[in-house]
Amino acid sequence: MVGFIVRGGSLRLVLKVLLLVFLCATPLWIYIPASTPFLEALNNSAHAALFFMMGLGIAVTFELPRPCQKSLFVWFIFVFLLVCVGIAIELVQSFIGRSATLSDVLLDALGIGAALCTYWALSIRGCWRILLCGVALLLLTIAFVGPAQALWVGAQLKQQLPVVCNFDSACPNLDSSDGGTLDVINLDASNIGSSSKQRSIVWRTNDSLVLRVGYRAGTFPGGGFDRVIVSWQGYNALCTEVYWPYLSAGQLGVHIHDQDFSKTRKKFDRTYSLEAGANKVCIDLAEVAKFIDLAGVKTLMYYSIRPTAAGEFYLDNIHLR
Repeated sequence: MVGFIVRGGSLRLVLKVLLLVFLCATPLWIYIPASTPFLEALNNSAHAALFFMMGLGIAVTFELPRPCQKSLFVWFIFVFLLVCVGIAIELVQSFIGRSATLSDVLLDALGIGAALCTYWALSIRGCWRILLCGVALLLLTIAFVGPAQALWVGAQLKQQLPVVCNFDSACPNLDSSDGGTLDVINLDASNIGSSSKQRSIVWRTNDSLVLRVGYRAGTFPGGGFDRVIVSWQGYNALCTEVYWPYLSAGQLGVHIHDQDFSKTRKKFDRTYSLEAGANKVCIDLAEVAKFIDLAGVKTLMYYSIRPTAAGEFYLDNIHLR
């Protein structure tokens, strides 16, 4: 009889340990393909959900004590070990083709905090239960702000087409590349930066907000829109008003790729000549469609071609037609 009890107790312990290992390994084999900004954000926020389930599962399975002064050390060890598991998972991910980021560890911590509050709420009654449940819900809500924001940005971009961005209203997901800097400004003489190049007159025909793209000596410094999924199907051209603030002619590079770029490496890259002052660059989308899928455009970048000194150019009224 005693042997049976020992064997039964050992079996329960083994099952608990196996469950613990399974829960800790779950974030490694659950992965949502990040084919869109929403799914990419959801994949990140899933860390919080997984660590919420992991923390709550471990606490229930191992019957951790109710919150009190005597059990604080137990709960400290519980939180510390789960955070260590989160850090370890990030380190392992860096060796299996996935990125390791501090933001994922912070999302893990939000999930752990929500699990802690939920388990404590289950063990007490009264107003404290309501308060702890509210805190758990708040932590999980914070963790999923990213996917909600990605959905909102996608809806805004679709609604404003054929305008890609005119900079008079907010342009989501502006991003610089290769040392470029981006500033939305009202173009007048006081906002023109210094440069060793001789300048042309200010863009006098434009009294709206524009994007100043600053660059330094480099390969392809510039900026534009990244991590945005939108369809350009049904349109014939992408046109951009460009101001080149120098007396000598210049060059502008345009890079476009779709949501499958990480797999196919297919992209559209072209160089366009700029005259001093105002220019209008229009790109035939039939030509772009030979390289990428217009149904899922993800990145649009404007850049300087191997500049040897610092400078800037200005963009406005990026639109489809």
